[in-house]
Parts: sequence; C-alpha cells; structure tokens
Amino acid sequence: DEKIDTDLVLIDGGKGQLNLAKRLKNYFGLNFYLVALAKGETRKNAILYTEDGKVLDLFNYPELLKYFISIRDEAHRFAKNYLWQKVKKLQFEDVLSDIKGLGKKRLLALKNLYKNLYELSQASIQELVNIGIPKNIAQKILEKLKIE
Repeated sequence: DEKIDTDLVLIDGGKGQLNLAKRLKNYFGLNFYLVALAKGETRKNAILYTEDGKVLDLFNYPELLKYFISIRDEAHRFAKNYLWQKVKKLQFEDVLSDIKGLGKKRLLALKNLYKNLYELSQASIQELVNIGIPKNIAQKILEKLKIE
C-alpha cells in the first residue's frame, strides 16, 4: 500500500515497452503520465512516444534531446553499476563460500578491497593477513583461486 508520488515515468524503449508499462499502470490503478524514449535511426537522435499516442522527434528539439539522453545514460550507468555489484558479490560468494572461517565480514572485506577474483588471486598471504584474514584462511583462499 505504498503511495507512488510521481507525475512522469520515462521508459527506456519504444512503443512495445510503453504499451506494456501502460497496461501495468492501468492494472494497478496508478496515476502518472508515461513517455518512452526510443533510439532514432541514428545514435544522435531519439523519438519520444507519449501514452496518449503523440510522437515527438527530438532531433527538432536539441536541448530536450540532450536532457533526455543524459537521463537515459545515467539510468544505464546506474543499472550497469548495480548489475556489476551483484555479479561481483555472486562471484566471490560462489567461489569462496565453502572455505571454513571465511564468514560474511571477511568476505565483505575482500569484496571491498579487490575488484574481482583475479585481483584477489594476485594478493600475497601477508596482504590478506594485513586486512584481518587469518594466515591459514588466507592460504586456503589463494590455493582455491589457483585451482579455479
């Protein structure tokens, strides 16, 4: 029963995505206006579709085009970053979860310090000890990564 307090929802896509969003909006009884931003024939262009059937070629409105593209690019950046963080978390947990003594706190410390498993595999035992990983666990981590 959360109230959605928004006036406009911008969809990254064309008519198909807009129509699906419109059906969902109506199904849930939501009250906001929908527009969809689709790529034009060139990367430097975009078409804006409105839920009431209007089509606006943003090539004719360069400032508006720039504004909507910046919103879309930021949404893409956010989504990619979120996805990368999820993949990174899964990679670390999938590969290292069976090492006894490597709990959530230590795993989190490793994830925060090393971008990926390859980077972690290049660490020395002493580097891992320096961040609070016991020596025997550090050895197990590096042995496991050399096998993987």
